[in-house]
Amino acid sequence: MGKLTDDDIRDMKKITLQIAGQYLGIAPMAVALGMRNDLLPIGFAVHNEERYRDSWTYTIVPQRLIA
Repeated sequence: MGKLTDDDIRDMKKITLQIAGQYLGIAPMAVALGMRNDLLPIGFAVHNEERYRDSWTYTIVPQRLIA
């Protein structure tokens, strides 16, 4: 896939870490760590702590990603 445009981002129903990383020119893990540590204000990172697993859920807001 080529370079993503602002319109491509606006048209997407869901933006993954991989898509955000491609758009920003950084690794998907850098997007995840930036969101977890409130260094990348493009959406929300929610820490899910359950008895048998520990995971994160990410919601990326298109308008914040573009800005």
